[in-house]
Amino acid sequence: MKSQNAVKKVQRAYPEAEFQIHNGRFSTIINGKILSFIENGEYDSINCIHVKGVNEEDDVYTDYFPGSFFSNISQAIRYLGYR
Repeated sequence: MKSQNAVKKVQRAYPEAEFQIHNGRFSTIINGKILSFIENGEYDSINCIHVKGVNEEDDVYTDYFPGSFFSNISQAIRYLGYR
């Protein structure tokens, strides 16, 4: 899926979602969770769709990386509570 189509799909489900873009990583906060994905610049497609809590941080000393990865944006939207 192209990045702009993914943004539109999330904004259809959650109109309040405002994306920040930093170095090809799109992110937004929805229901106390951070939804993010990375744009593959060559094909304008997305990958690494990830959701984690706002207060959850990685800990490189213990190999703890909070959150869940998803195969597609629809799975992430459903995980965030959209029906």
